[in-house]
Amino acid sequence: MNKFYTLAGTLMLITGSAFSQCNELFISEYVEGSGNDKALEIYNPTAAPIDLSTYSIRRFSNGASDYTAGGIQSLVGTLAALDVHVITNGQTVSQTNSPAVSPDLLALADQPDGAYPAPTYMNGNDAIGLFKGDVMVDLFGKIGEDPGTAWTN
Repeated sequence: MNKFYTLAGTLMLITGSAFSQCNELFISEYVEGSGNDKALEIYNPTAAPIDLSTYSIRRFSNGASDYTAGGIQSLVGTLAALDVHVITNGQTVSQTNSPAVSPDLLALADQPDGAYPAPTYMNGNDAIGLFKGDVMVDLFGKIGEDPGTAWTN
């Protein structure tokens, strides 16, 4: 009988930890198409809406250890529970050697990014951080490392 209670208690602990709730926004999708067809999707896994005004996206360009050269984009609006906020490159007009973002991708945006060097001017070897104030809450890539043309793990 004692073994039964030990087994039942262990199963309850395992089950409880398997369903632990994520309580912070995270980068749920990274899109890097051709030209400036770039986007980031931020997901709210919580049961409550989140004010995005304290969040930002920061790009650590080409292995840099700070985001100065890679730009920062403050987020705007409120993100509903279990919903996503999509940020796309905001370049709507082609410029010399820099094509416009496709209208189809731009139509998916909740928020277009700013002008270069905004975070969505990423090129496959830039680390992208999601920050709440000055605290990083999620990261794509590795800050301070340049993998060459793309991240492999």
